[in-house]
Amino acid sequence: MKRMKKLDSFRNSGFPFLSLCENGILLKLHIQPGASKNEISGMHGSSLKIKLTSPPVEGAANKSLVEFLATTLNIKKKQIVIVHGMKSREKIIKITGVSIDELKNIIASIQNKKGTA
Repeated sequence: MKRMKKLDSFRNSGFPFLSLCENGILLKLHIQPGASKNEISGMHGSSLKIKLTSPPVEGAANKSLVEFLATTLNIKKKQIVIVHGMKSREKIIKITGVSIDELKNIIASIQNKKGTA
């Protein structure tokens, strides 16, 4: 329940899927495996929706998610940890080594390029 309250703290800022936590940032995601390409595709409720080409089989989508986020956010894979939802489309990811403002700017930039901001 505490985690959800933290996620609510950014609801009014346009980034309801971001939350500060001890030693990092929590990112609330909705994953769509088996898509035609890897991309951040907008919002799904209060989660950031990410489409992945990998199937949801034997952790392939989780591995692909970490690789995609590392590339997209220009950080190392070891800075990304799936803290909740290993076998679910709904995931909570912890990211370290990036400020929340940097993360907001990256996501906003991606959304602006797609015209969905």
